[in-house]
Amino acid sequence: MRPYNTFREKRIGKRVDYDGVYGYQCVDFAKFYIDTCLGLGRVGRLGNAKDTPNAPFFADWEKIWGTNDLMQGDIIVKTRGKYGHIAIVDRIANGMIYVLEQNGSGKNSGSGEGENAIRLKGYPFDFYDMVLRCPKIFENLQEERRFIEEKLLERQEAVRADPESNLLKAKLISTQDYQNSIRYIKK
Repeated sequence: MRPYNTFREKRIGKRVDYDGVYGYQCVDFAKFYIDTCLGLGRVGRLGNAKDTPNAPFFADWEKIWGTNDLMQGDIIVKTRGKYGHIAIVDRIANGMIYVLEQNGSGKNSGSGEGENAIRLKGYPFDFYDMVLRCPKIFENLQEERRFIEEKLLERQEAVRADPESNLLKAKLISTQDYQNSIRYIKK
């Protein structure tokens, strides 16, 4: 089972109004992720995105300032601006943080439509300020690690069996790149 990836594939292009207040906000999506993907139960009031690290719900979570210690599935928070922003880390690639987010366009806030629907988007590292992490995120990531390791072995065997196939080599390289982009070992 690949909890985060299954969650991501089911949600892209959709929208979530978790609490029925203010439309389809980024915090709604974070709450939905915590409840359904992490299985931590219903999430109450968190406030604006920039205030979430101080919410009682996150009292026992690891809080990491900066963005140099990211893993797939981490909740990442921008604490600057009027409301801030919150999203889920998908991967690190090409010098960018790719996140799964809702209401990220900065226009037509809360509509959940177009660029405000759930999407994958890349941002520079300095766009976000901190990371929220609980043990369940790391557990989910270990399931993904096992999947990747099996896939790597399978693709390495295929390349050994047919070393002239550029398609097989490309698939192996793509899997290795993905493995490097999600970082499943704690610093």
